[in-house]
Amino acid sequence: MKSERSFLLIPAAFTGLCFSLLFCRVRGIGINSPVFAAVLTACFIYAAKRFEPKNLKRSYPYAAGLLLLALSDCLTANEFVQRVNELGIFILVILMITECFCDSGSWQFGGYISACVRLVFSALGKVPEPAALLFRRGGARSGRSKYVAIGLVLSIPLLLIVLPLLASADLVFGRLLRQIFVWNLSDTARTIVSAVFLFVAAFLGFYCAIAGASDHPADREQQSRKKAEPAIAVTASAVLAVIYAVFCVIQISFLFSGGRWGLPEGCTYSGYARQGFFQLLFVSLLNVALVIACTGLFDRSKALDILLTVISGCTYILIASSAYRMALYIGAYGLTFLRLFALWFLALLTASMTGTLAFIWNRRFSLFRFCLFVCLAMWLCFGCARPDRIAAEYNADRFGLTEDVARNMLYELSVDAVPVMARYESYKDLPPPLKDDWERYLTVTVDEKYTAYGVRSFNFALFEARNAVRSK
Repeated sequence: MKSERSFLLIPAAFTGLCFSLLFCRVRGIGINSPVFAAVLTACFIYAAKRFEPKNLKRSYPYAAGLLLLALSDCLTANEFVQRVNELGIFILVILMITECFCDSGSWQFGGYISACVRLVFSALGKVPEPAALLFRRGGARSGRSKYVAIGLVLSIPLLLIVLPLLASADLVFGRLLRQIFVWNLSDTARTIVSAVFLFVAAFLGFYCAIAGASDHPADREQQSRKKAEPAIAVTASAVLAVIYAVFCVIQISFLFSGGRWGLPEGCTYSGYARQGFFQLLFVSLLNVALVIACTGLFDRSKALDILLTVISGCTYILIASSAYRMALYIGAYGLTFLRLFALWFLALLTASMTGTLAFIWNRRFSLFRFCLFVCLAMWLCFGCARPDRIAAEYNADRFGLTEDVARNMLYELSVDAVPVMARYESYKDLPPPLKDDWERYLTVTVDEKYTAYGVRSFNFALFEARNAVRSK
């Protein structure tokens, strides 16, 4: 089977080479992300077609999703958004490979998660395979080269021990080593090590993932498992439904009515509204997970379906309560990236709950794919909208360029907010330390960051920020 997969070495090597060239010692993420995503997708399709899988077309939506995530990387300078994009790309790559080689027709959350976990462990088991193939190919032609390579590798730890001892034994030799490794070759050496590491990581990742997925793909079909007695879930869900119903009545009475029915003693309406946002957010998320778990682990029951529907309805009220509390808080204290992200997450929970309701009454509904692609679409909208810029515009329009607003723009938001900052000449009225930092950020830091990113990590958000500053 190893020899049948030897053709994977070429696309894996090309993927590793591109990854190393695009990301070796770059200062940030930009155009290199979509370029590599396109190379990775093309190499995957080329390699997958050699196995003649039946489900290659099913992997195309995941490929499109990872390309869009990679494209959004170069449209924003917010590092949190970019890190989430990278996590999403990694997940979509695993799903793309899994979907191609497995029969996922009846899978739900459990099936996809178990298949992806097995793919990761199967890929780890293939790590020695590329080296074995390469040695097998070159063994007959150059038998000694293998032993030379082993000798060079073994000499590295010996040099790490001997060189420091010799350098400490002789001052002239020690000075020579410092001149060589610290001044002249340190930067080059770091570049070489980084390039080799990135090449090997991408090469092994590509080869091992596809080799692991293609190994006995027929064995990966999920078998139906016996589910538990629904009376357990009915009892637990009934207790929760009663508690949630009481809580929702309180929410409607105290919060949504503006406190007209009376508040707890010593509690103001604004203070009451701001309490418990994250607790309610967690409970809402827990309810979504609970409903998904009940539908997957227990036999279907009409009573259970009704109770899960009641819990889902209460979850909508919990989400609305959380959103209302956050809206009141934003009205008083302004927008930040995290507050916008919290609102986005509440919207995602609402969409996921809607899909879960559909799945409760129609078990053929593909809840996993629905949640995945809804999450992908909503995240793309969130990231491409540049939330830092939205927060800066909202705060400046609502409160003016106060010290707090200026500090938030300058120290908490990314370069995405620079076009908004460049509009305000009133920054000259700020206190001297803040004014000086603001001026330096716009006139020096933005340009330095744009130059440091270079061609490989060209970023459109940085380009727009620099142009906004220069056109002042």
